[in-house]
Amino acid sequence: MGIDPRSRRLAAAWALAALAGVACSSRDVITTPHSVHRDLAYAEASDRNVLDVYVPKARASAVPLVLWIHGGAFRVGDKSRPEGLDAFLADGFAVAAMNYRLTDEAKWPAQLDDVTAAVAFLKSKGPDFGVDADRIALFGASAGGFLAATAGIAFAGRPELEVDAVVDWCGPVDFTTMDADMEASGVPRLWTRNDAPDSAESALVGLTVAEHPEAARAVSPLAYLPRVPPGAKVPPFLIVHGDRDPVVAKAQSERLRDALAASPATSRVELVILENTDHGDGAFDEPGTIQRVIAFLRETLRAG
Repeated sequence: MGIDPRSRRLAAAWALAALAGVACSSRDVITTPHSVHRDLAYAEASDRNVLDVYVPKARASAVPLVLWIHGGAFRVGDKSRPEGLDAFLADGFAVAAMNYRLTDEAKWPAQLDDVTAAVAFLKSKGPDFGVDADRIALFGASAGGFLAATAGIAFAGRPELEVDAVVDWCGPVDFTTMDADMEASGVPRLWTRNDAPDSAESALVGLTVAEHPEAARAVSPLAYLPRVPPGAKVPPFLIVHGDRDPVVAKAQSERLRDALAASPATSRVELVILENTDHGDGAFDEPGTIQRVIAFLRETLRAG
């Protein structure tokens, strides 16, 4: 008996939720001595406006911070298991992990508003936890990668919000081109069409992508790039994508790389394609992938 379309969508949603740390036991083990501050309210719009802050105990001064933004198709997921937590702590980074409003509660731009509020909170309150508020990176996977990329660009030229680096793992970029990119990739699609009325992308926009392409394009991080003020700089970007991704085609990350590379506001952009890897699995789970992120952040945040 075949799997009905609704079950496929739910299965895919939960597969994406694994990117939020729901299913990977390697993220459960934290061996580095640290302190943790849980469920800090960074805004008041929703019960989901909370974050956790993990800080390594072995530190001589304020440490740089990585803000983890979970995935889950904008529909599921939470802050409970940040990607690479122990590795970051062991290397001297603090980690914050945030919840944000999901699409059953609020449509765009509520999610960007939540990231904005979380960064403002961390810049203001971070020093209270031993965090250097002048050294903050955004890191997200899938839906979280989309939010990290969009926020990193949108905050450029705003000193009260500017971040110092962005790491985007397999995030979508342009909802209006996702279907064409998937078809061109030759990878069998896992989920429903991205421009369909019941897609995660239509749910985020609050309109069917196929019927309202201009509204969908306005949500894209690419739409924020031309708005960067003259003289302002977009933070360095590290983009990582699997070559066999059945949810978000790797061409989406290539589009982001190309747009950033063509912008005079961009200081640095790197795209890493992981071979024989799908949406968040395979080489994403290898320790070397997180170590590559750490090496990038050491350089961009001048940490160590």
